[in-house]
Order: sequence, then C-alpha cells, then structure tokens
Amino acid sequence: MGAADLLLVKVDLKLLYCVSSLDLHLPSLAGARRASQDDAGIGNHIADEVARFGGSWTFIITFGLILVTYTSINIWLRQKAWDPYPFILLNLILSCLAALQGSILLIAARRADQISSELAMHDYQTNLDADQVIKSVHQLVTEIHTSVAAGGNTASPASTP
Repeated sequence: MGAADLLLVKVDLKLLYCVSSLDLHLPSLAGARRASQDDAGIGNHIADEVARFGGSWTFIITFGLILVTYTSINIWLRQKAWDPYPFILLNLILSCLAALQGSILLIAARRADQISSELAMHDYQTNLDADQVIKSVHQLVTEIHTSVAAGGNTASPASTP
C-alpha cells in the first residue's frame, strides 16, 4: 500500500466522520417538535384546538349565522322574546365569550412562542454542528492539497485514465 492509498484511506475515514457527525442532529427536529407537544398538558392542548378553530373561517361563518338566527328569532317573537331588543342577554354572553376566548388565545400564543423558541434553539445547535463539520472538511481539503503538492504530483488531467 503506497502513500497515496494511505492518504485516500485517511481522507475516507475523516470524511465519514464529518458526515456521520452531521447526520446525528438532523432527525431530531421532528423529535423536538413532538417533545414540545407531548410535554403540554390537557389544558394546553385544548387551548391549541380552540385557537385553531377560533381563527378559522368555519368559526366566523358559524358564529355569524348563530348571531343572525338569535337576533332574528328575538325580533320575530317581539313581546314573547326571551331577549328583546337591545339584546342585553346576548351582550352578556358575547362579553363572557370574548373574555374566555381572549385568555385561551393568549395561552395558545404563549405555547406557540415556546415551540418557536425550542425550534430556534434546535436550528442554532444544528448550525453550530454544521459549522464544525465544514471546518473539519476544510481542514481535510487543506491537508489533501498539502499532501498532493508535497508529493510533486504534476500529472495533467488528460493523461489520467
């Protein structure tokens, strides 16, 4: 085994190490996301679902139809209505709903910020790891260049098979 073969073996081993150290951290992104969801209690999961539904067009259209139906029935019933105009009971219900929904949305927003923070930390760690790999590959390329230059290899690319 000549010096060139030893250099190739060394290059292969170092390159294998560089690539394998990078691969260790890539699959953990899904794990980081799952871990943040698994750590949440039942209340946080409910807050997430309420925020997901409360911010949808389905909720807006359904809620609008309920309000129109409620007010139409009470206007149509006139004197026999359970909540005649100016709809004081409806106003109370809407105020309570807004207070509860606002709190739930704040809980969901806080959880979303926490998840974003964890994912940003994961991205930062991945960037640090990738930087180390890039430095290792750069050092390896420099060593290869130095070894080839010191060996006096002046063969032209056309003369190699």
